[in-house]
Amino acid sequence: MNMSLDPIEEYKALGYEIKFLWTTDTDRFETIEYLANCMPDSEYVIPCEELTLGAFIKELSMCDVVVSGRMHALILGNINGCEVKSWEVSNKIKTFCKEYLYEDVTV
Repeated sequence: MNMSLDPIEEYKALGYEIKFLWTTDTDRFETIEYLANCMPDSEYVIPCEELTLGAFIKELSMCDVVVSGRMHALILGNINGCEVKSWEVSNKIKTFCKEYLYEDVTV
């Protein structure tokens, strides 16, 4: 898959259901702002509030792919057997992908 384009739109075109998840209020507000500004006409699923770790892991267990710029989502997605793609927002994310995923999984 060519991840140089918007990965969300690419996965939607392949028939994936798009879910946006978070575990903190900060992430929730940032995500909602992103969706309002960048994806106002798109269909997606969001939780009503931040998720506990258990609820987050349960959601991940039902996912096929995780696209994230957050370390914990990438780690937990990888542990749960998801295809993991990162938004390279920091050296920490780049290093994690290089060291633990053994391939270029950036978008």
